[in-house]
Amino acid sequence: MFVRRPPADEKPATGWQFVVIGLVFIALGVGAFLAFSYWNWQGRTEGLALFGVPTGVVMIIWGITLLVRDAVRRRRARRAD
Repeated sequence: MFVRRPPADEKPATGWQFVVIGLVFIALGVGAFLAFSYWNWQGRTEGLALFGVPTGVVMIIWGITLLVRDAVRRRRARRAD
């Protein structure tokens, strides 16, 4: 079975990227809720309105956690030197 490997230069997402993605999810969720309530878009935006904001909050918390973890690692490495 063939397993696709990512390129060697591809890096995982940083904390700031997760925070920005979370903000985008929150903006899309709020926009979908406004479209659902104001323009009466029944059946089109309920999923995004329902899950957009909580997903955005989780992504922001995840990004902040990565940022704090990286800062602690840098501080410990600096202290070890």
